Amino acid sequence: MPKLEKLISSEFFIGKYLKDIPHHFKWQTTPLQIYPLSLFTDLFRLPIPFIQTDYSFLFYLKEGHIEHIIGTQKYYIESGTLILVPAGTMNSLQEVSQDMKGYFVLMKKETLSSFFDKEKLLSLYTVDPVLKLNKENNEWIYTVLKLLSTEYNAEMPNELVGNGLAQALMYKILDLSGQHKPVSRMQQVAIEFKLMVFQNFLNEKNVAFYADSLAVSENYLNRCVKKYFHKSSKEVIIETAILESQILLWNATKSVSEISYDLNFDDPSYFARLFKRVTGLTPSEYRKNINARFV
Repeated sequence: MPKLEKLISSEFFIGKYLKDIPHHFKWQTTPLQIYPLSLFTDLFRLPIPFIQTDYSFLFYLKEGHIEHIIGTQKYYIESGTLILVPAGTMNSLQEVSQDMKGYFVLMKKETLSSFFDKEKLLSLYTVDPVLKLNKENNEWIYTVLKLLSTEYNAEMPNELVGNGLAQALMYKILDLSGQHKPVSRMQQVAIEFKLMVFQNFLNEKNVAFYADSLAVSENYLNRCVKKYFHKSSKEVIIETAILESQILLWNATKSVSEISYDLNFDDPSYFARLFKRVTGLTPSEYRKNINARFV
């Protein structure tokens, strides 16, 4: 069975997708880290192919713009916006502006687990990843992030203070997203299904497997998924596999047919049809676009 790229760590990301890092710069080593966005203006190797990280992260954009694909949705994000990407979410940073200012916050699993119980952690996966802020909330978010940055860049940072500020920030995000209410049973089933798909889509593409694992009927699972993700369970499984194929298509040494077999599609032509349905391009067209970006 082929081994696909696992969730990547912050250390792997820095080594592979950032360039020309100043020698004097020291990366933070705490489970929660915060950096000014201006640091990354000239460092990103863009576009970054689809990745899944083992940490959650957010961008707060005070000035400038970002083009970011999260899942199957492309976002053009302008100033006064917050972007939240929970761990394991497939995403691809496409473009950033040179005048980009704001903050980048990295949160490892142990940090979020100290903030939230399981129910609140699951609710992060229901939040719209892009939050446009009004003037009042924009100032609130900016003030908290500025305080957080000051604390973590102090000579002797106090992680308790930092975690308190970060926890307040995350609860504010949930509140702004309307996710301060308890997660319903249907919502929990939908989120747990999606997380299971991330882990099992390579070998399990049948809805029955996930319904059995969650101890619910296929009909009930479909109703839950449709209600919260506006797609059928099967569509979520297929889209996850196609997103993974976009990662593999960056490897020019493998043919489209080989990639389809790696993903356990028996028929490459069927895989190609699904790929076009999800992305609007054939696998070959998508690969040509990749090559064109680096000529």
